[in-house]
Amino acid sequence: MSTSYDVTFNNQTATTWTLVLYITLPAGSGLASVSWKQASVAPNGIGSLSWTDSSYAVLGTAKSFNGVPGFALSQAVNAPPDTGWNIVVQNSVQQLVAAGAPLLKGTIQINNVSSRNANPGFGLDGAGALYKSNLASGLSIQLTPQPQYWAMLAEQMSVGEVITVAGLPSTKLTAAAFTQPQALSFPNGQASATVTASMSGEALIVAITYP
Repeated sequence: MSTSYDVTFNNQTATTWTLVLYITLPAGSGLASVSWKQASVAPNGIGSLSWTDSSYAVLGTAKSFNGVPGFALSQAVNAPPDTGWNIVVQNSVQQLVAAGAPLLKGTIQINNVSSRNANPGFGLDGAGALYKSNLASGLSIQLTPQPQYWAMLAEQMSVGEVITVAGLPSTKLTAAAFTQPQALSFPNGQASATVTASMSGEALIVAITYP
């Protein structure tokens, strides 16, 4: 059964900021996290983001956002834990097809059995959130669908723009100004959070609270 989440962004500054959400996965070495959901909010404005945690297997195509690497989603299929998927070429298009159970229980396995490299990954709420770039034909990835959510503010960012590589939140590739990522933990089974941006003198303060 999926859980619905929502995040309110309260921008108490005199600058327009974009609230950016991304995720990491356990044992996510080699996976590139991208800007998965985002909301731009005007000075002294309020915005919100919502999603469900139903998991997806995804394919993407490499894309550049003003020189910053990223991915454009090309396919997303609902993929609960304990499912396997093959990347094949049908009708001249690289795509995902069901392939039985994965080798590791509790994971989502994606096997590239097509004749060319692919960019498979993991998605939530029908959107791509993590990608394995250039997975060679004959190779596979196993994804543990236990997302850790992260929030940060950026002056400018595109959905699909790469934020981190190999699960390291401090590895930032974008050239846009940003704040240090903070974990969205949703403690005690809660599913709502508020991110507040304010100024203390010349310092930007970003605080996350839970009801």
